[in-house]
Amino acid sequence: MKKFLAFVMAASMALSLAACGGSSASTATSTTTEATSEAASAASTSGSKTDVAFVTDVGNIDDQSFNQYTWQGVQDFCSANNLSANYYRPTEDSDAARLEQMDNAVNDGAKSIVVAGYLFGSAIAEAQEKYPDVQFRHCKMNPISLDSKLPPGVTLQMNMYSLLEKSTEQKNTVNLIGINTVAKNGDLRDILAQKGYRLLHISEYDRFEDFREMSSSKLDILAGPAAKMASKDMEKNLGIPTVEGYVTYREQDIDAFYTRLSEALGEELLPLTAPYRDKARQKIDEAKAVIGDYPIAVDYQAVLRPFSLALMLAENGFRVAMVASDGIPAFEQENYEKLMLLVNPLHHDSVKFGLTDKDFLCIGFDCGYITASDKVANLMEDDYMYGYDGVCRLMDMLIAAFNEKADVSEMIEKAGPII
Repeated sequence: MKKFLAFVMAASMALSLAACGGSSASTATSTTTEATSEAASAASTSGSKTDVAFVTDVGNIDDQSFNQYTWQGVQDFCSANNLSANYYRPTEDSDAARLEQMDNAVNDGAKSIVVAGYLFGSAIAEAQEKYPDVQFRHCKMNPISLDSKLPPGVTLQMNMYSLLEKSTEQKNTVNLIGINTVAKNGDLRDILAQKGYRLLHISEYDRFEDFREMSSSKLDILAGPAAKMASKDMEKNLGIPTVEGYVTYREQDIDAFYTRLSEALGEELLPLTAPYRDKARQKIDEAKAVIGDYPIAVDYQAVLRPFSLALMLAENGFRVAMVASDGIPAFEQENYEKLMLLVNPLHHDSVKFGLTDKDFLCIGFDCGYITASDKVANLMEDDYMYGYDGVCRLMDMLIAAFNEKADVSEMIEKAGPII
C-alpha cells in the first residue's frame, strides 16, 4: 500500500509538471529542508533551486502517513525526471503560516507546489490566485466525506485514472481496477494469457510512462465498487468499456464473471477455468478437514464483501459464527439475505456483551482484536485474492491461522495507516 500511494503521488506530479513543461532541469536534487520561517527564508536568499515544492500540513515528512507518502512520491518523480525538490513545513496550524511557506517555495523558484491535507482549502485558493503561473496539486482526503457520494476511496480511484489520456491504439491488454493488489499468477492472468491478452494493474508500475499503457487496453475489469465512478470516466473519456467482476469467493459468482468476461472479449473462457475450479474445491476440502466445526468470524476490513464470503463458507459446510460489518451495502443485500437463511451469525456489537470469551477463527485482524482470538488470518481488503486462485490462497491462510498462534497487535502495527 505504501508503494501504491507513493506511485499515485508521483503520477499526479507527472500530470502537473507536464502542463508547465518543468522537466528540463539538468540535474536531479532532492533536499530535505525543514522550512520553518527562518530556514525557508535562508534557503530563498541563498539561491537554492526548487522545481517542485511540497508543503506539509501540521505533520512532518516522517509521520508514516500522508505527509510522508506524498513527499516520497514527489521525490520519486523528481528523481526520475531530473528535477529538484524541497519540502516546507508551516510553523503553526494557520492559513497564514501555510501561505507563507507557499510564498517561500515560489521565491525559491518552484513551478509546481504540492500540498497535503484538507486544511489547505483556503490557503491554496489564495495562492492559486496570487501565482497563476504556478501549478498546484492538492492531495487531500476529507475525513467527514465517508458517507457522501464521493468518499475518499472513490475520489482516489477517480484521480488516479484521470491521469490517463486517450490512446490512438488498442492493445490486447485488460485492466484490473478497484483493488489494491493482484497476484503475479493465478487463473485470471493465466486464462487471459492463453487467449493472447495481458492483465494490467496499477500496483505493478514504478514509472508514470509505463502506467500510461493502461489507456490502450481493450477492457476494464471492475473488481471493487470504489472504482465504479472511475470506470465510467474511463469509458467516457478513454473509450474503454467495463465488465463487472467484484472480488468473490463463491464458485457460481466466479463462473458468472468469466461468462461476462467471455462476452465482453468475444472469447470462450469458461472451459479454461476447469482445472482452477477443481484445485479450489480440493483446497476447500483440505481446509474443512483441518478446521472442522470451529466458529469463523468474518471482518469487513479483510474482504470487500464479507457477507458473500460468509455465504460461501456456510454453503461449503464451515461454521460461520459472526460477520463484523458496519452496514449492509446495496451490492451485499442479496448475499446477506441468503446467508440469513443458512446461519444466524452474531452481530459485531456483541463484543459489548462478553464476546471476548468466545473462540473464533478470524478472517481479518479487526475481528481478532474485538474477540481477543489468537487464530487470525491476516487478510486486508482482499489483498492478492482474485478468482479461483483467491479461494486457494484464502483456504491456505485459514489452515495456517488455525494452526499458528497470531500476534494481533503486530498485525495492526504492520498494517499502518488504512484508507
